[in-house]
Amino acid sequence: MVSAVDKMEFKGQSSCIGCGLNWALNRNGGLVDSDGGVIILITDGLNSCSTAIGCYSITDMTEELIEKKVKVVTIALGPDADPELEQLAIKTGGRSFSVDDNSGPGAINDAFAGSLDYQPGDVFGRTYTVVHRKDFSQVQTGKIIPGYFDIDPSIGRYVTFQVDVKIKDNLCAHTLDILFISPDLATNLNATFQCTPADFGVYRHQFAELVSEGRWIYRIIPQEDLQAVSVKVESKSRDESTEPIITECWIAQEAQEFNTSVNNNLAVFAEVKKGTKPVIRARITAEVTRPADVNGNQFSPVKLELADNGSGADKIKND
Repeated sequence: MVSAVDKMEFKGQSSCIGCGLNWALNRNGGLVDSDGGVIILITDGLNSCSTAIGCYSITDMTEELIEKKVKVVTIALGPDADPELEQLAIKTGGRSFSVDDNSGPGAINDAFAGSLDYQPGDVFGRTYTVVHRKDFSQVQTGKIIPGYFDIDPSIGRYVTFQVDVKIKDNLCAHTLDILFISPDLATNLNATFQCTPADFGVYRHQFAELVSEGRWIYRIIPQEDLQAVSVKVESKSRDESTEPIITECWIAQEAQEFNTSVNNNLAVFAEVKKGTKPVIRARITAEVTRPADVNGNQFSPVKLELADNGSGADKIKND
Protein backbone atom coordinates (compact mmCIF):
# COMPACT_ATOMS: atom_id res chain seq x y z
CA MET A 1 0.00 0.00 0.00
CA VAL A 2 2.82 2.41 0.90
CA SER A 3 4.55 1.70 -2.41
CA ALA A 4 1.33 2.34 -4.34
CA VAL A 5 0.70 5.66 -2.57
CA ASP A 6 4.27 6.81 -3.21
CA LYS A 7 3.72 6.29 -6.94
CA MET A 8 0.47 8.26 -7.10
CA GLU A 9 0.25 11.44 -9.15
CA PHE A 10 -2.16 13.97 -7.68
CA LYS A 11 -4.00 16.31 -10.01
CA GLY A 12 -6.27 19.27 -9.23
CA GLN A 13 -7.73 20.46 -5.94
CA SER A 14 -11.09 18.66 -6.00
CA SER A 15 -12.07 15.34 -4.43
CA CYS A 16 -14.21 13.52 -6.97
CA ILE A 17 -14.85 10.42 -4.87
CA GLY A 18 -17.28 9.00 -7.41
CA CYS A 19 -14.65 9.41 -10.13
CA GLY A 20 -12.15 7.48 -8.03
CA LEU A 21 -14.64 4.66 -7.53
CA ASN A 22 -15.36 4.56 -11.26
CA TRP A 23 -11.62 4.54 -11.99
CA ALA A 24 -10.97 1.64 -9.61
CA LEU A 25 -13.98 -0.28 -10.89
CA ASN A 26 -13.61 0.10 -14.64
CA ARG A 27 -10.01 0.83 -15.58
CA ASN A 28 -7.49 -1.75 -16.80
CA GLY A 29 -5.45 -3.00 -13.89
CA GLY A 30 -8.37 -2.34 -11.53
CA LEU A 31 -11.49 -4.44 -11.03
CA VAL A 32 -12.73 -4.27 -14.62
CA ASP A 33 -14.36 -7.55 -15.75
CA SER A 34 -14.05 -8.94 -12.22
CA ASP A 35 -16.83 -10.42 -10.11
CA GLY A 36 -16.31 -9.17 -6.57
CA GLY A 37 -13.33 -7.54 -4.93
CA VAL A 38 -12.53 -4.86 -2.38
CA ILE A 39 -11.87 -1.14 -2.84
CA ILE A 40 -10.16 0.83 -0.04
CA LEU A 41 -11.41 4.43 -0.21
CA ILE A 42 -9.47 7.07 1.77
CA THR A 43 -10.55 10.72 1.79
CA ASP A 44 -10.60 13.82 3.95
CA GLY A 45 -13.10 15.83 1.91
CA LEU A 46 -16.53 16.01 0.34
CA ASN A 47 -17.28 14.68 -3.11
CA SER A 48 -16.56 17.59 -5.48
CA CYS A 49 -15.46 18.12 -9.07
CA SER A 50 -13.55 20.87 -10.85
CA THR A 51 -15.77 20.34 -13.90
CA ALA A 52 -19.24 18.90 -14.45
CA ILE A 53 -18.03 16.80 -17.38
CA GLY A 54 -17.32 13.23 -16.34
CA CYS A 55 -18.16 13.94 -12.70
CA TYR A 56 -19.61 11.06 -10.68
CA SER A 57 -21.14 11.22 -7.23
CA ILE A 58 -20.97 8.46 -4.62
CA THR A 59 -24.66 7.75 -5.29
CA ASP A 60 -23.97 7.44 -9.05
CA MET A 61 -21.53 4.59 -8.41
CA THR A 62 -23.26 2.72 -5.56
CA GLU A 63 -25.60 0.60 -7.70
CA GLU A 64 -22.80 -0.53 -10.04
CA LEU A 65 -20.62 -1.48 -7.07
CA ILE A 66 -23.44 -3.59 -5.62
CA GLU A 67 -24.15 -5.24 -9.00
CA LYS A 68 -20.48 -6.22 -9.37
CA LYS A 69 -20.35 -7.44 -5.73
CA VAL A 70 -17.49 -5.08 -4.91
CA LYS A 71 -17.17 -4.18 -1.24
CA VAL A 72 -15.91 -0.71 -0.32
CA VAL A 73 -13.89 -0.14 2.83
CA THR A 74 -14.01 3.59 3.65
CA ILE A 75 -11.52 5.52 5.78
CA ALA A 76 -12.71 9.04 6.65
CA LEU A 77 -9.87 11.35 7.69
CA GLY A 78 -11.01 14.25 9.87
CA PRO A 79 -14.39 15.95 10.35
CA ASP A 80 -14.77 17.20 6.75
CA ALA A 81 -14.90 13.77 5.10
CA ASP A 82 -18.04 13.07 3.09
CA PRO A 83 -20.88 11.81 5.35
CA GLU A 84 -22.01 9.36 2.65
CA LEU A 85 -18.91 7.20 3.21
CA GLU A 86 -20.45 5.16 6.01
CA GLN A 87 -23.60 4.37 4.01
CA LEU A 88 -21.48 3.42 1.00
CA ALA A 89 -19.62 0.88 3.12
CA ILE A 90 -22.85 -0.50 4.60
CA LYS A 91 -24.64 -0.82 1.24
CA THR A 92 -21.72 -2.62 -0.42
CA GLY A 93 -21.06 -4.90 2.56
CA GLY A 94 -17.74 -3.28 3.43
CA ARG A 95 -16.47 -1.60 6.57
CA SER A 96 -16.22 2.02 7.65
CA PHE A 97 -13.47 3.70 9.68
CA SER A 98 -13.21 7.26 10.98
CA VAL A 99 -9.93 8.85 12.06
CA ASP A 100 -9.92 12.08 14.06
CA ASP A 101 -7.37 14.76 13.20
CA ASN A 102 -6.07 14.86 16.78
CA SER A 103 -5.84 11.10 17.31
CA GLY A 104 -2.56 9.29 17.77
CA PRO A 105 -1.02 6.96 15.19
CA GLY A 106 -3.00 4.01 16.56
CA ALA A 107 -6.28 5.15 15.01
CA ILE A 108 -4.99 5.44 11.43
CA ASN A 109 -2.96 2.24 11.74
CA ASP A 110 -6.04 0.41 13.02
CA ALA A 111 -8.00 1.63 10.01
CA PHE A 112 -5.36 0.43 7.56
CA ALA A 113 -4.95 -2.88 9.37
CA GLY A 114 -8.71 -3.38 9.42
CA SER A 115 -8.86 -2.69 5.69
CA LEU A 116 -6.12 -5.17 4.85
CA ASP A 117 -7.49 -7.84 7.19
CA TYR A 118 -10.99 -7.57 5.76
CA GLN A 119 -11.97 -11.18 5.12
CA PRO A 120 -15.76 -11.63 4.95
CA GLY A 121 -15.57 -15.43 4.85
CA ASP A 122 -13.19 -15.85 7.77
CA VAL A 123 -14.20 -17.09 11.23
CA PHE A 124 -13.49 -15.44 14.56
CA GLY A 125 -11.34 -18.33 15.72
CA ARG A 126 -8.76 -17.50 13.04
CA THR A 127 -8.89 -13.72 13.23
CA TYR A 128 -7.34 -11.24 15.64
CA THR A 129 -9.39 -9.47 18.29
CA VAL A 130 -8.31 -6.11 19.68
CA VAL A 131 -7.85 -6.66 23.40
CA HIS A 132 -6.56 -3.22 24.37
CA ARG A 133 -5.78 0.11 22.75
CA LYS A 134 -4.73 3.37 24.35
CA ASP A 135 -3.29 6.62 22.99
CA PHE A 136 -0.88 8.89 24.85
CA SER A 137 -0.22 12.41 23.51
CA GLN A 138 2.60 14.89 24.17
CA VAL A 139 4.83 12.27 25.76
CA GLN A 140 7.72 13.70 27.75
CA THR A 141 11.27 12.42 28.17
CA GLY A 142 11.61 9.97 31.04
CA LYS A 143 7.91 10.04 31.94
CA ILE A 144 6.65 6.49 32.44
CA ILE A 145 3.73 5.39 30.27
CA PRO A 146 1.88 2.81 32.41
CA GLY A 147 -0.84 0.43 31.31
CA TYR A 148 -2.35 -2.99 31.56
CA PHE A 149 -4.50 -5.42 29.59
CA ASP A 150 -6.53 -8.46 30.59
CA ILE A 151 -6.35 -11.88 28.97
CA ASP A 152 -9.59 -13.74 29.64
CA PRO A 153 -10.17 -17.51 29.22
CA SER A 154 -11.43 -17.09 25.63
CA ILE A 155 -8.21 -15.56 24.22
CA GLY A 156 -4.43 -15.83 24.61
CA ARG A 157 -3.14 -17.35 21.35
CA TYR A 158 -0.64 -15.37 19.25
CA VAL A 159 -0.91 -12.31 21.50
CA THR A 160 0.68 -9.32 19.76
CA PHE A 161 1.83 -6.18 21.58
CA GLN A 162 2.24 -3.15 19.29
CA VAL A 163 3.60 0.34 20.00
CA ASP A 164 3.14 3.13 17.43
CA VAL A 165 5.40 6.15 17.84
CA LYS A 166 4.52 9.51 16.32
CA ILE A 167 7.54 11.75 15.75
CA LYS A 168 8.76 13.82 12.81
CA ASP A 169 9.89 11.65 9.88
CA ASN A 170 9.47 8.49 12.05
CA LEU A 171 13.05 9.04 13.19
CA CYS A 172 13.84 8.60 16.88
CA ALA A 173 17.12 9.91 18.25
CA HIS A 174 16.84 7.70 21.33
CA THR A 175 15.21 4.43 22.38
CA LEU A 176 12.03 3.51 24.20
CA ASP A 177 12.36 1.04 27.07
CA ILE A 178 9.49 -1.47 27.15
CA LEU A 179 8.70 -3.83 30.04
CA PHE A 180 6.07 -6.59 30.27
CA ILE A 181 5.08 -8.38 33.48
CA SER A 182 2.79 -11.44 33.34
CA PRO A 183 0.01 -12.07 35.91
CA ASP A 184 1.94 -14.90 37.55
CA LEU A 185 5.21 -12.89 37.42
CA ALA A 186 6.78 -15.81 35.54
CA THR A 187 7.25 -13.87 32.31
CA ASN A 188 9.21 -10.62 32.37
CA LEU A 189 10.26 -9.13 29.07
CA ASN A 190 12.54 -6.12 28.67
CA ALA A 191 12.88 -4.63 25.19
CA THR A 192 14.21 -1.47 23.59
CA PHE A 193 12.96 0.13 20.39
CA GLN A 194 14.33 2.99 18.33
CA CYS A 195 11.99 4.02 15.53
CA THR A 196 13.22 4.57 11.97
CA PRO A 197 11.54 5.41 8.65
CA ALA A 198 12.02 1.76 7.66
CA ASP A 199 9.70 0.48 10.40
CA PHE A 200 7.27 3.46 10.20
CA GLY A 201 7.64 3.97 13.95
CA VAL A 202 5.97 0.64 14.77
CA TYR A 203 7.26 -1.91 17.30
CA ARG A 204 5.67 -5.37 17.49
CA HIS A 205 6.23 -8.32 19.77
CA GLN A 206 4.29 -11.56 19.36
CA PHE A 207 4.24 -14.24 22.02
CA ALA A 208 4.83 -17.61 20.35
CA GLU A 209 3.09 -19.66 23.06
CA LEU A 210 -0.27 -19.36 24.77
CA VAL A 211 -0.02 -16.59 27.35
CA SER A 212 -1.33 -16.92 30.88
CA GLU A 213 -4.75 -15.59 31.82
CA GLY A 214 -5.09 -12.53 34.01
CA ARG A 215 -3.84 -8.96 34.09
CA TRP A 216 -0.64 -8.13 32.20
CA ILE A 217 1.21 -4.93 33.05
CA TYR A 218 3.40 -2.88 30.73
CA ARG A 219 5.64 0.13 31.22
CA ILE A 220 7.10 2.29 28.43
CA ILE A 221 9.79 4.87 29.16
CA PRO A 222 10.72 7.28 26.31
CA GLN A 223 14.17 8.84 26.24
CA GLU A 224 13.00 11.85 24.21
CA ASP A 225 9.85 13.95 23.76
CA LEU A 226 7.33 12.37 21.39
CA GLN A 227 4.20 13.72 19.73
CA ALA A 228 2.22 10.62 20.62
CA VAL A 229 2.48 6.96 21.50
CA SER A 230 -0.27 4.40 20.86
CA VAL A 231 -0.42 0.93 22.36
CA LYS A 232 -2.47 -1.90 20.89
CA VAL A 233 -2.79 -5.52 21.99
CA GLU A 234 -4.38 -8.18 19.77
CA SER A 235 -5.03 -11.87 20.28
CA LYS A 236 -6.60 -14.86 18.61
CA SER A 237 -9.00 -17.12 20.48
CA ARG A 238 -7.33 -19.49 22.95
CA ASP A 239 -8.67 -22.47 20.99
CA GLU A 240 -8.91 -22.23 17.19
CA SER A 241 -12.20 -24.13 17.25
CA THR A 242 -13.89 -21.64 19.60
CA GLU A 243 -14.78 -17.98 19.31
CA PRO A 244 -13.57 -15.20 21.63
CA ILE A 245 -15.80 -13.07 23.83
CA ILE A 246 -15.89 -9.53 22.41
CA THR A 247 -17.09 -6.45 24.30
CA GLU A 248 -17.78 -3.08 22.71
CA CYS A 249 -18.54 -0.06 24.90
CA TRP A 250 -19.71 3.43 23.96
CA ILE A 251 -21.32 6.59 25.36
CA ALA A 252 -24.57 7.94 23.93
CA GLN A 253 -25.91 11.43 24.58
CA GLU A 254 -29.03 13.44 23.94
CA ALA A 255 -29.31 15.61 20.83
CA GLN A 256 -27.22 18.50 22.25
CA GLU A 257 -23.62 19.18 21.33
CA PHE A 258 -20.85 18.81 23.88
CA ASN A 259 -19.14 21.89 25.33
CA THR A 260 -22.35 23.92 25.60
CA SER A 261 -24.12 25.47 28.58
CA VAL A 262 -26.83 22.81 28.31
CA ASN A 263 -26.41 19.85 30.65
CA ASN A 264 -26.05 16.63 28.69
CA ASN A 265 -27.49 13.34 29.89
CA LEU A 266 -25.03 10.60 28.99
CA ALA A 267 -25.68 6.88 28.94
CA VAL A 268 -23.03 4.16 28.84
CA PHE A 269 -23.79 1.07 26.77
CA ALA A 270 -21.93 -2.18 26.15
CA GLU A 271 -22.49 -5.11 23.81
CA VAL A 272 -21.07 -8.53 24.65
CA LYS A 273 -20.81 -11.28 22.04
CA LYS A 274 -19.18 -14.65 21.71
CA GLY A 275 -18.34 -14.58 18.04
CA THR A 276 -21.59 -13.31 16.52
CA LYS A 277 -23.86 -14.62 19.31
CA PRO A 278 -25.00 -12.31 22.13
CA VAL A 279 -23.98 -13.11 25.70
CA ILE A 280 -26.99 -12.80 28.03
CA ARG A 281 -26.78 -11.65 31.67
CA ALA A 282 -23.11 -10.65 31.45
CA ARG A 283 -21.72 -8.65 34.37
CA ILE A 284 -20.03 -5.51 33.03
CA THR A 285 -18.15 -2.74 34.82
CA ALA A 286 -17.47 0.34 32.70
CA GLU A 287 -14.67 2.72 33.63
CA VAL A 288 -15.26 6.24 32.27
CA THR A 289 -12.25 8.56 32.06
CA ARG A 290 -13.22 12.18 32.66
CA PRO A 291 -11.47 15.15 31.01
CA ALA A 292 -9.64 17.77 33.04
CA ASP A 293 -11.38 21.05 33.88
CA VAL A 294 -10.41 24.46 32.46
CA ASN A 295 -7.67 24.78 35.08
CA GLY A 296 -6.10 21.45 34.15
CA ASN A 297 -7.31 19.66 37.29
CA GLN A 298 -7.63 15.92 36.75
CA PHE A 299 -10.60 13.83 37.91
CA SER A 300 -10.50 10.18 38.85
CA PRO A 301 -12.33 7.73 36.54
CA VAL A 302 -15.94 6.80 37.27
CA LYS A 303 -16.82 3.10 37.54
CA LEU A 304 -20.33 2.03 36.56
CA GLU A 305 -22.05 -1.34 36.83
CA LEU A 306 -24.08 -1.85 33.65
CA ALA A 307 -27.40 -3.67 33.82
CA ASP A 308 -29.49 -5.47 31.21
CA ASN A 309 -32.74 -5.25 33.18
CA GLY A 310 -34.91 -3.11 30.92
CA SER A 311 -34.91 -0.05 33.20
CA GLY A 312 -33.17 3.32 33.15
CA ALA A 313 -31.06 3.76 30.04
CA ASP A 314 -31.55 0.08 29.16
CA LYS A 315 -34.83 -0.24 27.25
CA ILE A 316 -34.91 -3.97 26.44
CA LYS A 317 -34.27 -6.67 29.04
CA ASN A 318 -31.95 -9.59 28.21
CA ASP A 319 -31.05 -8.32 24.75
